[in-house]
Amino acid sequence: MQTGVIIVDDELDVKPLFEQALSDHVENSEYDLVFASSAEAAWKAFLDDPNLGVIVTDLKMPGTSGMELLERIVEKTRLARVIIMSAFGDMDNIRKAMNLGAHDFLIKPLDLEDLRITVLKAVREFNAEKQKELAFQMRLRQAQMGDLISIIAHQWRQPLSAITMVAGRQRLRIASGNLTAIEIDEALHDVEIQAKFMSETIRDFRGLYSKDQPPEAFSIAKVIGRAEKLMETFLTGVTVQKKLNESGEFVSYPNDILQVLLALIQNSVEEFLHRKIQNAALTISLESSDRQCMLTFSDNAGGIKHQHLNEIFLPSVSSKLDGGGTGIGLHMARLLIENRCQGELTVENGPEGAIFKILIPSLKGKSNVR
Repeated sequence: MQTGVIIVDDELDVKPLFEQALSDHVENSEYDLVFASSAEAAWKAFLDDPNLGVIVTDLKMPGTSGMELLERIVEKTRLARVIIMSAFGDMDNIRKAMNLGAHDFLIKPLDLEDLRITVLKAVREFNAEKQKELAFQMRLRQAQMGDLISIIAHQWRQPLSAITMVAGRQRLRIASGNLTAIEIDEALHDVEIQAKFMSETIRDFRGLYSKDQPPEAFSIAKVIGRAEKLMETFLTGVTVQKKLNESGEFVSYPNDILQVLLALIQNSVEEFLHRKIQNAALTISLESSDRQCMLTFSDNAGGIKHQHLNEIFLPSVSSKLDGGGTGIGLHMARLLIENRCQGELTVENGPEGAIFKILIPSLKGKSNVR
């Protein structure tokens, strides 16, 4: 699908001007051109067409202003490029619009060559960013599948061993002629228990990686508890301490936060094993309100080498991303927090080990954020 460019202006006589300036690019199929006479019509068109990536809007219009349209679009997505048009004498509003996230501006009366170059540049930048986003989503999906397979395989190891032992024990009793109906019933009951556990593991992960879920109100403390349950077998022998102070209604992406917690737990457990840490311990702290939350995740695995501290989130450093490992890893964990949750994920060394801090704003009232 071609990228769409929408021109938003209540003065309909500008349409021939834009068609003249941009006709070559439209004819060459570089982008489609759409017109809207109001900000509300442009907003509806933007919501209906995901390929509408460049918006050229006048600032002052009856009803909803171009400034309000800009705010809505920037709040919804960081991919779209908004170009504002205004008179030279309106520089204060132009400056305000740029501070709100406008991509560029055009001064009225419009210069056709400046208009052509500005729109084409915005289209090409939108296309480049969209390709990056698609590539990221593909890599994330692949890493998520690695996570899913790795954790389920780990969770299933014990029940599969138990089922194998039950089957082996019954085979020996059959061979010796000592198997009774009661023993058969007990063996089948044991198998049912293990099969139920395996089924519950699948159920727990169902929907975890579903796409395009809107932000929702949820309990971060419950997400932490779910992460601990899903990683229960990984955490064998690890002491988990929780200091949870939660208040207010928090709105964000619970599954994204859960995935990040799973990645941090897996990262710490691997460090415990690699460094043969005795009395391994994790501490998870939470301070949250209806405006933001601060999650602090620390371990006693000895910390990160100082020369790597500022590079730990790079793809080349994260063993989970491109080094043949499984799971979303620290690189994509940061991208989930920054790109989706609009927060921050940082790391520092503490007295006993690494300390990860996750600061996330509540997206209450921003149900269209993506």
